[in-house]
Amino acid sequence: MKILLYNIFKGGHGPDGADRMPLITRVVKESEADIVGILEANGWDASDDLLRLSQSTNLSHAFLSQSNTKYHLALLSKEKPLSSTSIKEGVWHSIIHAVIRAPVGETDVFAVHLNPRTEEDRLGDLETLKKYIDPSRPAIIMGDMNSLSRHDPYPENTLQNVQNAGITKFGTDTLRFDVINTLEEWGMRDVGMNRSDAEFHTEPANPHLEPHHIFPMRIDYFFVSKHFENTPMSYHVIRNHETRKASDHYPIIITF
Repeated sequence: MKILLYNIFKGGHGPDGADRMPLITRVVKESEADIVGILEANGWDASDDLLRLSQSTNLSHAFLSQSNTKYHLALLSKEKPLSSTSIKEGVWHSIIHAVIRAPVGETDVFAVHLNPRTEEDRLGDLETLKKYIDPSRPAIIMGDMNSLSRHDPYPENTLQNVQNAGITKFGTDTLRFDVINTLEEWGMRDVGMNRSDAEFHTEPANPHLEPHHIFPMRIDYFFVSKHFENTPMSYHVIRNHETRKASDHYPIIITF
């Protein structure tokens, strides 16, 4: 089974009117993923983008979560999920909760896009997420966490560099790792933690789309519960000519 996560940047359409959806569609199709989580599906509630992506990629089942903000989420899959729901209360954007059939049995899949402001705000989003996680059931959490991991190789001057660029969400006095630490304390495993350093960052892909994203960082993650501890699983950041143009984030994919 392959699951892809892709933050496509503001609905796949640029502020200059450029349409990146053909590139995004090609990336999704070439991944051959069984399930795809889309973040920043901006404007998809009033367009045919979700339908066209579904039809073009043979991901015949599509679900749109209309967020509290304009940053919607979407989930596409080859096989119809047993259920798909949108969680909006108690979070900044929204959360998709789907139940799928996986090799380990019925599995809860959560697609999230955490609060972009502060680590405290993101911890609030996690408190809501935790209410929907049943420790007795297999779970996969994928999302743009807007947070850093202490396991990643950030240089000592990272905080100063990002603050000089006008970015304050990663901490004021020191880099903050609370969100990823919390997920690990729940017993969730960061699938990308053991990747090679060559696959470290998930942004920036196309820095022209988001000028503030100029430092290599990993803020997109897959976490899995203990039920997958005996399941061989690979993790890959998809970097190629298309993904360097399609979004400010690289897509990530797990295979198991």
